[in-house]
Amino acid sequence: KFRRLIMAIASRGRNETQMDKNQTSHTSLPTEILKTIIEYLDEIDRARLSSLNQQLRSIEKITGHRRFSTVELRQSYDAPTLEVRTRIQTHLAQEKSKSFGEDDTAKGFCEFFKEASTDVLKIKEFIHGEAVPQLHRVLSALKLNELNYGITDENVFKQMFVLIKTFKQIKSVRINWNVAYTNDLIAKPLILNLPPTDEYTFISQHSQMFIDNEVLMHMINSSRTITKIICPFIGVTRDGLERAFEKVYRGERERFIEFPVSIAEHRAFLSRAYSSQYFERRKNGIKHMKSGASLSVSVRFNGGGDIVTIRHPRIV
Repeated sequence: KFRRLIMAIASRGRNETQMDKNQTSHTSLPTEILKTIIEYLDEIDRARLSSLNQQLRSIEKITGHRRFSTVELRQSYDAPTLEVRTRIQTHLAQEKSKSFGEDDTAKGFCEFFKEASTDVLKIKEFIHGEAVPQLHRVLSALKLNELNYGITDENVFKQMFVLIKTFKQIKSVRINWNVAYTNDLIAKPLILNLPPTDEYTFISQHSQMFIDNEVLMHMINSSRTITKIICPFIGVTRDGLERAFEKVYRGERERFIEFPVSIAEHRAFLSRAYSSQYFERRKNGIKHMKSGASLSVSVRFNGGGDIVTIRHPRIV
């Protein structure tokens, strides 16, 4: 694949400049042309290319525009620098690791992540010390669709908060709440300080009752399009359901909201909504007749509350 690209450009250059036949080798092409070609290759072909010889390996190393499905940043407790794990989604998962030493803290990161893009950036623990500037360099250069943060304590959450506010290109945030024993007095103020972004997804294997009506509405107000809460139970009541649905049908923005709720609370909400002239009764839910916004409830059979889904009509 890359060989054909190289030879095509070499042939075009030969026709235009009447290069000699012995100059058609890919190694005779100017470095800038080779870098342009490499930018169009996926990571698998780039690895093959860099294995051909030292010259191509050196050029590939300083060429940006890398494309990944996942980039994961890690730091051992006693390590001063970040370890980068990259993943390419193919029929066989391709994964590579790269550690940046103190000598190439700035230059190495800038070269590796220049104009790079990834579907997901994962951070699983608190980044500290000399690795913090590295983390900021990654986010300054990297184009990403989703920031996936593993929350283990208050410090990790505060670091995520700073990154979301600092780097405006972060549009989608996935919060994996991995706190073994949640202190509601600490957790609730943290969530209530989430800065605005396009999408928020909150995931926990345990019930999180600190996510009450107030927290739910803050998450909805802080996310411009999508809000998802995935865990067994939360502390949302009928009033929270009413406020969330009203937020959607009174707005003009595309919205998708999903969260668990107890059977008693959603039945109390639907019973009241069915008697209103503004709502049309639907199977397992209601529709706001003027805006077309809908609220549906699906039963979860494997434990936990039922799932409430609220959609703006333009969201399929």
